[in-house]
Amino acid sequence: MQLEQLLNILHYAQSPNYYSTDAQHDISTQHIYSAAKKAGVKGVYVIHTSPSSNEILPPQPVVYVAEAQTVEAARIIHRKLWNLGAAPYLVYINLLKH
Repeated sequence: MQLEQLLNILHYAQSPNYYSTDAQHDISTQHIYSAAKKAGVKGVYVIHTSPSSNEILPPQPVVYVAEAQTVEAARIIHRKLWNLGAAPYLVYINLLKH
């Protein structure tokens, strides 16, 4: 399975709540997206904790999406993300072909 397929299955691909780690983000959370990108994350699904008419707080990361070649590589990504403490879930695609 490719990343694009996973994003379509999860309905993230067209969701306004799915952010690429390549995009610019709110200054108060940019460090989270930058660190996630360095860890190997391709995108982040967020929830909005403020009403759209009055965004007091920036969107909160909930799910990281990443690709990994091995289970050990996925564990390393998980360890790096766990230390960020920003999102409780990681979904990854194992790119290793069986």
